[in-house]
Amino acid sequence: MGFKLPLPLFVMLLLPPALVTISLLVRFPSLPHGDDLAVLSNGTHDFHPTTILLSIDGFRPDYLERRDLVPNILAMGKEGMRARSMQPIFPSLTFPNHWAMLTGLYAESHGIVANDFWAPDVQEEFSSRNKSSWDSRWWWGEPMWSVAERGGRRSAQMMWPGPPTTAEGISPSFWVEFRESAPLEKLPELLSYFDKPIDEAPSLILTYLPDVDVAGHSGGPESKDVEDALVRVDNFVGALRDALAERNLSNLVDLIVVSDHGMAATSAERLIFLDDLLGEGFKDLEHRDGWPSLGLRFGDQSPVHKYLDILQTASENGTFSVFTHETMPERWHFSYGARVAPMYLVPKLGWVITDHDEFDRNSHNGVMDIKGAHGYDNAHAEMQAIFFAQGPWAKRVKAASGTHREMWETTSPAVLKSFRNLELFNLIMSLQSLDRIAPPNNGTRGFWDKLVN
Repeated sequence: MGFKLPLPLFVMLLLPPALVTISLLVRFPSLPHGDDLAVLSNGTHDFHPTTILLSIDGFRPDYLERRDLVPNILAMGKEGMRARSMQPIFPSLTFPNHWAMLTGLYAESHGIVANDFWAPDVQEEFSSRNKSSWDSRWWWGEPMWSVAERGGRRSAQMMWPGPPTTAEGISPSFWVEFRESAPLEKLPELLSYFDKPIDEAPSLILTYLPDVDVAGHSGGPESKDVEDALVRVDNFVGALRDALAERNLSNLVDLIVVSDHGMAATSAERLIFLDDLLGEGFKDLEHRDGWPSLGLRFGDQSPVHKYLDILQTASENGTFSVFTHETMPERWHFSYGARVAPMYLVPKLGWVITDHDEFDRNSHNGVMDIKGAHGYDNAHAEMQAIFFAQGPWAKRVKAASGTHREMWETTSPAVLKSFRNLELFNLIMSLQSLDRIAPPNNGTRGFWDKLVN
C-alpha cells in the first residue's frame, strides 16, 4: 500500500449512490426551465444572477497576515466581506471537504470519508489517483450544480474536486477535468462563460486552485514555496476581480472565495511507526484509510480487541488518540456507516503515523519528503479555512451588518463570526433561488436568513 499522502488533485472523482444519504432517497422536483431566473444587465448584455465559487486548497486563515503577498484577497474582504474563519468537516482532507461544501453533508453521509479508503459496500479501494473512483457508486448526496441543473440553470465545474455525472445521470452543462496549470492560465476559460448568450451561460461556476496546498505539503506552511503560491493565487483573484469590473459585472456577480482546510508543519521528530506498535499484528492489517489520521481494518480472524488494547496503551504517551465508532467524538459526525473504518488513529497536530517501509520509500537521508499535512482534528486553528465574498449579496449584507450583531465578529471591517463549511450549500441555494428544490442537508436551517433576505 502506497504512502497515503494527501496529494493535491491530480485526478478527480465521482458522485453518490443513493444509499445512506437522505438527499437522494427521494426524487426532488425540478423547476420549470427559466422559472425564478431574474434577468440583469451590465449595460450591454443580459445575465442571470451568477455565483462564482472559488476554492483555494490548503489556504489557512493566518496566511492573510502576510499582507504584502495577498493584497487582492484582502481588498476583496475590505470592499466586500469575509469571515474570521470557516471550519472544515472531519477529516480535514481535500476530497471529503470539497464534497461537503458541494452537498452540505458530513463525510459519514456523503460517503467520501478520506482521500483514499476501502469501501465495504463497493469492495474496492477509493483513491484520489484512480479514475475508477469517478464512478457514481462512490459518491452520495446531491451536489449544488446538480440542483442548479434540475432548477433550469446551467452550471460549470472547472477542476473542482468532484464527478462529471451524478447517480441520477445529471451533469454540469460545462465540466472541465483537472489538469496541472498555473492559476492565470485558467482565467480565460472562466471568463468565456460570460461571453455566451444568456440562455447558454452558466449561473453557477465552481473553480479550484491547488497551488497553496501543494506548496504547503512540499515545503511546509512557513516555506518560501507557500509564499510563492500565495502570490500566484492572489494574482488570480486580482485578475478575476479586475475582469469582472471591466465587464461592469462587479455588482451583478457574487464572487465567493473559500478554502477547504489549513496546513500544519510536520517533522522527522514527530513520527509514529505503526509496525513498531503492532509488532506481529501489523501483518493482520488489511486496509488503511486516509492520512495522517488512519482508519484501520484488520482481517476477519484477527484478534482486533488485542490490537485495540495495544494501540490504546501506546496512545497514553499523548502523540495520538484511538477511536472506535462508539468512542468517536460526536462533534465530528464520523461514526455512522461501514465506510468509516471500525478503528481510527488520530495523531496530535503535526505528528505523522507511518511504517518503516513507507517511510523509506518517501524520505531522503532520514527526512520525510513532505513538510506539511492536514487531516487532523478539525478544531485546530491550523486546520481552519477562509471565506471571502464580494458582489450584490455581500453589499446587501454589509449594509445591514449593524442590525444583526450576533452574526458578526466585527462590523467595521465586515467580518462574520466563524462558521462551518456545511453552511455554504444553503447559501448558494439561496443566491441561486433554488431553496425550494434543495435536498435535505447538514447545514443549519435558517442560518443565512437574516443575512440573505
